[in-house]
Amino acid sequence: MKEFIKDSAFKIYNTPSYMVSLYMFIGVVFLIKVTDGFFCKFLYLLAAIFLMLFFISFAGFVYREFNRLYERISMYFVVRYQRNLYKKYQISLQDAQIQKEQKEFWQDRYMREEYEKKYWQKLFFSKKNKEGFDSLTKKELKTIYKKAVNLCHPDKAKKKDEANEVFIELQSAYESRDSSRVISIYINLLVDRYKLD
Repeated sequence: MKEFIKDSAFKIYNTPSYMVSLYMFIGVVFLIKVTDGFFCKFLYLLAAIFLMLFFISFAGFVYREFNRLYERISMYFVVRYQRNLYKKYQISLQDAQIQKEQKEFWQDRYMREEYEKKYWQKLFFSKKNKEGFDSLTKKELKTIYKKAVNLCHPDKAKKKDEANEVFIELQSAYESRDSSRVISIYINLLVDRYKLD
């Protein structure tokens, strides 16, 4: 693109000026041969030299102006290219930041769920070994039930049929005050949580 602009500027504005000045010089030489008198010939020769110099300098002026125009155009393209690179760099930085935040979010969520699962398993087995399941208080059973409902409620899960079956089983276990079934359903939900999502 650069070379095309430069070459076309040279061809269009530089070369014809030399051609015009050459044709004018040839015309003046012809006039000098045709006309009489030394003074007329001298004036024609001066006019031819003046016109040649004028067109040569005009061609140089046009060439310089086109060089300036070429530099401006090339700088415009360079700046535009750099802006596009900068925008792409900014977008890639934003994407990397978003991916990092998503990864941290899912890691935190996974760690939280693992902690809850271990906590409830520990509570489950400690109660079982010490006093049996029925020794859970109503308040503890209710908190376990609420957490289990949040995990398997049909309105929140994507697999509605499976979630509905688990939800009905959980309700029947809670209504019959069977704490061992409620806890086992809750632990299974923590382990298999992503199957309902």
